[in-house]
Amino acid sequence: MTFIKLESVGKKRGKRWIFENVSFDIQRGDIIAIVGESGSGKSTLLRCINRLTEPTKGSVLFEGKDIRTYAPPELRRELSMVFQFPAIFPGTVEQNVGYGLKLMGKRSEKRVFGAVDDVGLDRSFLKRNAEKLSGGEQQRVCLARSLAVGPKALLLDEPTSSLDTKAARKIEQTVRALRETHGLAILWVTHDIGQARRMADKAVVLGKGPIKGSVNIGEVDGGELPG
Repeated sequence: MTFIKLESVGKKRGKRWIFENVSFDIQRGDIIAIVGESGSGKSTLLRCINRLTEPTKGSVLFEGKDIRTYAPPELRRELSMVFQFPAIFPGTVEQNVGYGLKLMGKRSEKRVFGAVDDVGLDRSFLKRNAEKLSGGEQQRVCLARSLAVGPKALLLDEPTSSLDTKAARKIEQTVRALRETHGLAILWVTHDIGQARRMADKAVVLGKGPIKGSVNIGEVDGGELPG
């Protein structure tokens, strides 16, 4: 069974199609880059996969079931999203990482410790004020928060675009390791073709016309796409 399947997905804003007829499959353990110029709908497509945005047409299947049969909170625990700018709440690192678990009514300590370990943060960070961390450290906290709820896929919306090169490369290394240790499927939105080539096995290139499947990352031309 295909893990995640998009079938002729399209999104319209007003009278204009942002993208139309996008179809591709994702298997467990895949890292797929979603690339394209500004306005091509990269982030919108990612949001359609976990119902932060509803597609105008087409369907998304997760483990063989239409995502519309899942309650949005349940789906977003399975297909967890990390945004471009770190979403940090007031409080400690431990409180931030355990936020989703608290909403689920689950004991958090063991999972929080495991998630912090997985993203390469020392446990001494747990009692620190999350709002006072560096940008790269905050993005690791966001990754840990996503991992703590036990997702099956990570949806990453340009997670390194606000970071310097050194911090960005550390996040890349962390995500590659998470794929190996957890078998996660990972979708990574980026306008940096170099990053897509470092990170991904395949790419979905948004632009004019229908998208019928992903391509091998080596087939993607260019270096830096605008936006």
